[in-house]
Formats: sequence, C-alpha cells, structure tokens
Amino acid sequence: MDESVKTQLSDSVRKLSMLSRQVAGVGATDLTPRERGDLIGELQNLAETFDTLAAHATGDDMLETAREGRARVEAALSELELAPPHKSNRKITLPWPTDSLYPVPNIQNHGTRNLGIILSGGAELRDDPEGGLGKIAVLADRTIGRVDFTREAERALLDVVSPRTIKTMVATARLIWEKTNHQAVPNQAATLSIGEIARAMGYTAGKDRAIDPVITQRIASDVFLLNRVVTWAADGPYERQKRKRQSGWIAPLIVITAVHVEQETFDGPALPYEFDAMLGRNWAAALANTDILQVAPGFIELDEESAIRLAWYYLTEFRYRMTRPEPGPTLNIAALCDAARIDPGLAKNRARFLERLERWHALLQRVGVIGSYERVPPADVNESPGRLFTEANYRVEPPKPILEAYQRSRQYALNRRRRRPKVHG
Repeated sequence: MDESVKTQLSDSVRKLSMLSRQVAGVGATDLTPRERGDLIGELQNLAETFDTLAAHATGDDMLETAREGRARVEAALSELELAPPHKSNRKITLPWPTDSLYPVPNIQNHGTRNLGIILSGGAELRDDPEGGLGKIAVLADRTIGRVDFTREAERALLDVVSPRTIKTMVATARLIWEKTNHQAVPNQAATLSIGEIARAMGYTAGKDRAIDPVITQRIASDVFLLNRVVTWAADGPYERQKRKRQSGWIAPLIVITAVHVEQETFDGPALPYEFDAMLGRNWAAALANTDILQVAPGFIELDEESAIRLAWYYLTEFRYRMTRPEPGPTLNIAALCDAARIDPGLAKNRARFLERLERWHALLQRVGVIGSYERVPPADVNESPGRLFTEANYRVEPPKPILEAYQRSRQYALNRRRRRPKVHG
C-alpha cells in the first residue's frame, strides 16, 4: 500500500510539473477557450488526487509533498483563471466624446435607483421565501428586487458586489445604446467584450496592452449579476384615477443572448468575456420613450465606495427633481446617509464623518457630478457634531450639462403645474 501511494504521488508530481510548464511556458493568454477548459479540468482532477494522497499518507514527508502539490495546483489554477481568455489585437475605441453624459434607462417608482442599491450591496439579501436558489433584496422591510440563480456556486458572486458594480451597469448600458445606433429596442443585441466595458469604466491597459486580469474578472462577475438581478418597480402606464403606476417585476437590465468566450472559475460559474447582450424589455422601452437618467462622465472617475453611493443618490435625485413640479423635501444629513446607503459609523466619530462627507461633496463637484452646494449651517459653525448630523443639510444643485439635458422634462413639469385647476373654498 505504501509503495502504491508513493508511486502515485511521484507520478502526480511529474504530471503537475508538466502542466505547470504548460501554463507558464505557453502562456494562458495564448490558449483557446477549449484548451483552457481542458487544462483547468486536468488540474482540478490532479487537485482531487493530491487530496486523496494526503489522506492516505503514511509519513510526514509524503503528507508534506501532497500538500505542496495541492498548493501548486491552486496557484496554477489561479493563474489560468485570472488571465484573460484570449489575446485580441483589436483596437478598442469608445464611440463617444469623453465629456458627454452617460444615458441610462430610467424605470419609474425608483426602479433604477433600487437597481443601483442592490448592485452596490446596499440592500439586505435574504433567502427567497418561495424556495429555490435565489435571493430577495429587502430595503426597509420592502422587497425591491430579486437575484435569480440556477446553481449554488453562483451565490459566491454576491461576496464581490460593491458600488463599482454601478459603474459597470452605467458603462454596459451606454455601450449597448451606442452600438445599436441609439435604437436599443428589445431583441436588438450588440456584441460586447469585458475589455470594452473596462475601457468605458475608465480603466487603462498596462505595458502589455492588457487590463489587470483581476479587474476584468470582477467586471465579468458584475456583468453576470446584471443578467440575474430583477427589480420591483413601475411596469405599466400611469393610472390617472389611482395617481400611480402599475408595478411588477422588471426584467434584468441586460439579457445575454449568446456567449462567445467564457472563463471557468475554480468554485463559481463560468463568466462571460465576449458575448451578445441586449437591454431588458422594460429598460429598452424606457430609452425608446426618452425616459433617461443622465449620468455625468465624472462618475466613472470615482473610486471610493461611499463617494460612488453618494453620487448615485444625487444623480437619481436630479432626475426625479427635474420631472416633478415641486421640489422634494430637503433631507438632513442622517436621512441623506440612509437614502444613499452610506454607513456613518459610530456616534463618537461624528466629527470625522462630517469631514469626510464634506470632502466627498467637494470631490463630486470637482468631477462634475454635482454643481454648486452648501451645507446649512456651514461646515465651520460652532455646533456639536451629533446635532449637526441630525439637523444640518446639504443644498445641492445639478451641474450645467445635466440641467441642459433635462430642460425639456423640466419645462413639461412646470407647464403641468400651471395647468392644475384651482380649488375654490
């Protein structure tokens, strides 16, 4: 038995050396998707073999060799998984000016805002009460969305969700919009690559003309989730008698119709790297009806998570503000944090949090996400941080490009207010 285990261990080490040379020498980026899949399969089988040999090892040397082999297999798998599936010499150019706004389809009843909250990890994800592998997204005890999974391993993607996913959403929606010649109707697909989406998000290539594989893998995970997240929002015409829209489950923002290149992951689903995608039915209808959320290009430049959450709140709020006859109530800082899904931290650290909040507003103004702003009372007032947190507020105006983009919607809202009949007592 000992000799058999030793022989099998020796053979496995030799095979691992051969596969490792293939990964390092040939280069994972030179492999076709099929060759990559075969190589990953062999390495995974070898990992199971080393696990079995470690369980039957009769000495410390054999056990250490088996464990070392298992670690080398994991390293080879990581190198394969993090490398892009194939090299492409095709030049990627973005078909829009760098200072132009990003159009995102807008779904009424906060569908677009809630989608951003779900994708940024701002909602509580609970097991679906109806069973299955999916999760429901809950915000203030209200179900705002659902994440549909078909396999248990897909749930692992929820661990990497962050506000960065909103940037992926904005960039992907615009690429489809541009590639379909601004005719993003249902059933009209566009071919996208993760590299294109990464460039649209502001990432640049390194000296090897490739984007960091860790970044591309995260973006591919975001795209996978965009194809699986549905929201609960307006799904029908406005009913004048009830003064509200009919609500229902909204299709995912994008629907992947075909995958040309995908990448296997060690413990999760295969991720799309080149694929055909189209906007979901509701989102395409919103663009066709010019119901658009305008996103400032500076939004793509943001990296800090809380700044992204705050920017997304203001961008959606500008859309609602421009289409309402009357401005909504001004939120105090505590309510603003709750609406933007920003964690203010412990009460004893309120002073430092207020400084960060002021810095985020200055950053958003600098990149053009917001226009003029002021805090009332101002930042230099002699008042306790706790009281400022609950009583102070920010008065923020949209930047000039967004004001101009919503000019027609704003005029329509003002005309609607003038047409309202007067009520006589």
